[in-house]
Amino acid sequence: MRGRAPIYIGIAIAVLLAAFTWFWVTQSNGLSSTPIVLHVIGEDYSPMQGLDKIKARFTAETGTQVEIVRIDAETLRKRYLGEFQSGASNYDVVMGQAFDLGLLAVNGWTLDVSEAFERPGWRDPKLDLANFSDQLLNLSCRYKGRLYGLPCSAQCMFLWYRKDLFSDLGERESFARRYGYPLPQPTPARSMTWKEYRDVAEFFTRPKGATAAGQTLTNDLFGTVLQGKNHIALWFEFQNFLASFGGSFIAADGKTVDAAAPQARRALEYYVGLKPFAPPGTVSYSWDEALAAFQNGQVATAMMWSDSISAIEDAKSSTVAGKVGYTANPTLDAGGRAASVFGGWGLFVNRRSKHPKEALQLIQWANRPDIQIAWAKAGGIPAALSAYDAPELRESPGMAAHREALKHLVAWTREPYSARLVEIGQNNLARAVAGEVTPDEALQEIAAQYQTILQARPQ
Repeated sequence: MRGRAPIYIGIAIAVLLAAFTWFWVTQSNGLSSTPIVLHVIGEDYSPMQGLDKIKARFTAETGTQVEIVRIDAETLRKRYLGEFQSGASNYDVVMGQAFDLGLLAVNGWTLDVSEAFERPGWRDPKLDLANFSDQLLNLSCRYKGRLYGLPCSAQCMFLWYRKDLFSDLGERESFARRYGYPLPQPTPARSMTWKEYRDVAEFFTRPKGATAAGQTLTNDLFGTVLQGKNHIALWFEFQNFLASFGGSFIAADGKTVDAAAPQARRALEYYVGLKPFAPPGTVSYSWDEALAAFQNGQVATAMMWSDSISAIEDAKSSTVAGKVGYTANPTLDAGGRAASVFGGWGLFVNRRSKHPKEALQLIQWANRPDIQIAWAKAGGIPAALSAYDAPELRESPGMAAHREALKHLVAWTREPYSARLVEIGQNNLARAVAGEVTPDEALQEIAAQYQTILQARPQ
C-alpha cells in the first residue's frame, strides 16, 4: 500500500491542476460556475402563477434559473415603483401595470427593448412581434414608438351571461311579449345594444320565490352587477361604457379634456341607471365581490375580466360552472363598435439588472408562440394571437370572445401622470354611483382637475 502513495498523490495533483485550469479559463472568459438566477416580481394571480409552473422549461433551455415573488396587485405596484425610485436591482424582471408605461419609460427605469434588439445576440429569432396586435403592444409596452417591455398578459373585459337563462324557451317567449322583440342570443362577436342590455337587466331582476328558466329562485336574482366601489375596478369597468358611447376623458391628442362632453355624461347616466337591476350592495363592490355574486348565481349578466373565467368555470367554487356564455360588450346601436377595456400587464427589465441580456431573454421566451400556449394551459392570458387559434386552446371557455375583444381594446393615457388621473376619476365616479353628486357634477369635477394636470405638464 505504501508503494501506491506516489500514484495517489500524482492523481490528486492532476485533479487539482485540472480544476484550477478550468476555473482560470471560465473566469478569464467571463463565465462563472454559479448559475445565473433571475429574480422576477409579479401579481399573485393566474398569469404569474402559470409562469411559475413552467419556468423550469426556461432553465432547461438556457441554464438560467428563475425565482418569482408573487404578491397582491396594489403591493406589487408600490414595490416596483420603490425599487425603481431607489435605484435598486433586487428584481431583474418586473410585471408592471400598463398605465405606468410612460412613467417607466420617461424615467429610464426599464431597459429600452428597441435598442437592446439591435445588439448582436440579444434578439430571440423565435419571437415574432407580428404575432401581437399593434393596439396590444401600444397599450402594454410601447411608448412613443419604442418598446420598453413585452406583454405579460392580455386580460380585458367582456360580457358574461347565463346561457341557461337566455336559451330557455319560456324566458324567450316572456321577454318577447314584454318588450316586443326577441330576447338577444349573443355570439362571441356580438351581444346586444345598450338599450337591449338595459331591458335584459330589468327582465332578469326577480325576487326570491319567483321562477327563472322554470326553477323557483331561492335567492333574489339580479339582471346585472356593477363594480361601484371607490376602487380602480370602477374606473376600469366604466371605460367600457364610456368608449362605446363615443366618449373619452382625454382626447387622442393628449391635450384636450373631454370628461364633461355629452357622450361622457350619457355614458355615466346610463351606468348609474343600471343600479336598480344590480344587488343592493353594488356600490361597495369591486371585481372580487362582483365575481362572487356571479359565482353564487345571483346575477344574469356581468362585465368581467377574462382572467376570472377559470374561477367561474370551477365547479368547486361556482354554482354556475358550465352555464355561462361569453360575448362582446354591448354597443350603442346595432352597427356600433364594441369596446373592451384593456387591463393587461407588461414584463419589464430593470435597467439596473446585473443580467439584462438574460432577463430580456426570459421575457422574449415567455412571448414565443409555443410558450404562449404552454403558459395559457398553466393559467396565463395569451397575448400572442396565434395562441387563440391553437387547437388545444380554441375551445376553451371564453377563448373566442376574448379573441374578438382583443380587436376592440381601449385604455386611457399612459403618460407619467396616469396614476393621478385614475385616482381622480374613480373618486368622482364613485360619488356619482353612490348618489352623492349627479353624473354631470362628477364629470365636471373630473374635467376641472384633469385640465389643471394637463396645463401643468411640460410641453
